[in-house]
Amino acid sequence: MCKVHFFFVGSDMPAMKFDAIEPNLKRARNTNGSVSEREGDEDRLSDLPDCVLIHLLEFLTTKDAVMTTLLSTRWKDLWKRVPSLRLRRTDPEFRHMTLFKKFVNKVLSFRDGSVPLHSLDFCYDGLIPPKLLIRVVKYAESHRIEQLRLNIDSGGIELPPCLFSIQTITWLDLSVPNGEALGLLPKFLNMTALMSLRLRRFAFSAGDGEVVDPFSGCIKLKTLVIEHYVVKVPHILCISNVTLANLTIHSFPFHSKEAYEIVLSTPSLCSFAYRGVISQKISSKSNLPFLEEVNIDVPKSVLSSRLHSPFILISWLQLLANILSKIPDLVNTESPCLDNLKSLIVKVQKFRRPEKLHKAELQLSSPRIDGAVDFLIRNSLFPEVTIVDY
Repeated sequence: MCKVHFFFVGSDMPAMKFDAIEPNLKRARNTNGSVSEREGDEDRLSDLPDCVLIHLLEFLTTKDAVMTTLLSTRWKDLWKRVPSLRLRRTDPEFRHMTLFKKFVNKVLSFRDGSVPLHSLDFCYDGLIPPKLLIRVVKYAESHRIEQLRLNIDSGGIELPPCLFSIQTITWLDLSVPNGEALGLLPKFLNMTALMSLRLRRFAFSAGDGEVVDPFSGCIKLKTLVIEHYVVKVPHILCISNVTLANLTIHSFPFHSKEAYEIVLSTPSLCSFAYRGVISQKISSKSNLPFLEEVNIDVPKSVLSSRLHSPFILISWLQLLANILSKIPDLVNTESPCLDNLKSLIVKVQKFRRPEKLHKAELQLSSPRIDGAVDFLIRNSLFPEVTIVDY
């Protein structure tokens, strides 16, 4: 006997393995095209109900799901009813743009239009043809898409406006590949059902005299992640949203050539995480009464190379503690009022080649770390402090 393994892998679920035993017996094909089983030869997988088989196909890329039509007529139309699509040009078989374009057009044409589209994962390696992108977006809109991931290079032009007015999307992930031109966002996102949004390698901009405020129309937004971004004229990014609870920002030096300001208007914010360069100002139009968790990760090399970064970092902590004030000098600053601080984790970066350290870095010792920790927790009641190697 020959043992055959089927692996179904999904992005949000662990790999599932199904075993089937295929005896070395010849199968007889009926006149209707189905495969008849001889004694001891059972196709148990095909005997499963349609709903189970369709669910299993959700763990495959759309190309692999379509390939199952070669198994037997039992599988011929099952892929057409799968409520999710995973269209990825990264597959070696789609190295030529025309092949992938034809495949996508056929999938959208032959898929059962009566089946709602729950999720779409679309990845295009290279500059995407505008007509193809528009067709994919309009198909998603007309089939009441709920979860959408686009990893595309739009050539630095603005994405189709219809994308940001789809009223059924609850989860949206937009990213531009590394090394390509940054994507452009519209001034305003009119997505009333959106609850989770991730933006990677995008530019925020507005007209003269206007403030970049794209998120205020997302009235159900709970989670926002912004990575590797640029804020163009007028260099003010306003994150205004009354329902936003979790905010994560990643910013790095090559995207921070010009100074800009982040203005928060997020009264429901519970968690704030920041990683990268801290050279921009931050302010808030509202208090943060529900803020419970703050995670700020600034590379030590960045702090060493930017004179004011430590002072800006302390001012950020003051802001997140509902004290809206600037700190011109760390020495003359009163203790930050982090009254509600419960946990503080300090990561100390280790270096393998001490001989290459700057003089200031060589002087970094435990007493300095302890002094900084004492300064931060001075007004806190019994906070949990952890110092770990990084």
